[in-house]
Amino acid sequence: MVPPASRGCPRSADCCRMATMRDRRGPIVPHPYADLFPSLHGDELKALTADIRTNGLRTPIVLHEGKILDGRNRYQACKLAGIKPRFDEFEGTDTEALTMVLSINIARRHLTTTQRAALAVQLLRLERNLDRGRLRSRKQPVQNLEGVCRARDIAGARVGVSSETVRQAANIAERAPEVIDAMMDGIVSSMPEAIGMSALPRAERKAILHRLEARRRA
Repeated sequence: MVPPASRGCPRSADCCRMATMRDRRGPIVPHPYADLFPSLHGDELKALTADIRTNGLRTPIVLHEGKILDGRNRYQACKLAGIKPRFDEFEGTDTEALTMVLSINIARRHLTTTQRAALAVQLLRLERNLDRGRLRSRKQPVQNLEGVCRARDIAGARVGVSSETVRQAANIAERAPEVIDAMMDGIVSSMPEAIGMSALPRAERKAILHRLEARRRA
């Protein structure tokens, strides 16, 4: 069951069982699932900080395995605003935690197809890291071509893009990982643009990305 999207954590009896924690000390780091999405910076973070300073923290920060699953930006804004954050502990499974993060953030951020493709690549990277742990602990066989294609199908279905789009994005990531980051940040806004940029010499590619980033900040 995919939880409904909301501004904070969706409350579902099946996949989002919470225990509220109102007092927690010490810095908390983001969960790897939260790191699939870029953090707020600049004016966006300032606006969130101002809102929390004026209205307080309306939606608690969600923790999983002692790390921030949802609310990484709210946590940072609370620190900047001098507001004591409140926490909820996610008590679902790891799979439910990932489903929640994807459901909330894809709806909240209104991701483009290019950003979804970049997100799918991030999911593939995450799965490969998990596979390395399984290989070390269980000595499972390395994924074959059929397994790679299935992984792309699953990643694409999770974020709402085709397996072919995921394949293209994965090829971009191999040639030019900085282009994938620019896709996720919205600096590179189309797959044809991303494919063309990934084929450029590294120095030329970086110069173009630098100009695009400077133009966006202007």
